[in-house]
Amino acid sequence: MSVELSYETIEPVLPYVATQLVAEAAALAREYDWWCEPLKIAANASGRLGGTTRMFLGRYLPKSGAEVIEVVDDEEWLMIWSDVTFVIARLSLWSLKYQLNWKLSSEGDPVGKILNGTQDERISTFVQGLRSVSSLADDQVAVISHKYASRKTPFLPRLIPSNISVPQRNLDMLFPDKPWWKIW
Repeated sequence: MSVELSYETIEPVLPYVATQLVAEAAALAREYDWWCEPLKIAANASGRLGGTTRMFLGRYLPKSGAEVIEVVDDEEWLMIWSDVTFVIARLSLWSLKYQLNWKLSSEGDPVGKILNGTQDERISTFVQGLRSVSSLADDQVAVISHKYASRKTPFLPRLIPSNISVPQRNLDMLFPDKPWWKIW
């Protein structure tokens, strides 16, 4: 599954701010223990900054190539919540530091806005909904990250050979009446 959290500044950004944020995001990509995919920021043609972070790891082929590893759903949701919480906290910090406002979406559906460093109620609902799907304690994030440490090969989670049958989860089939993240 390739569901992403997308974020874009509401207004155009000064070039020196864009350069600084792109550099900060690149450093975070190297330093933070991302579950699936790091926060990415780039300038677009309209002068705004934007990016995406893929949230679901799902299943992946470790470097050893031994067998496809399926992530337990309860663990996946906790890790998605952890990454999304980190991304939103970082966007909120940048909103304050650089006087930027952000709009967030997932699969084309609005998730909410961060204005003057403050997350609106829709973002809070989104994050609470993500957290509510997993029954695991917050302190399990590091344990789960270690359990699936073999995911940490660059871009390997999506490089599954075509001769291995790996059906993708389809949340639209499970929840046909709502966008996937409005299940709560």
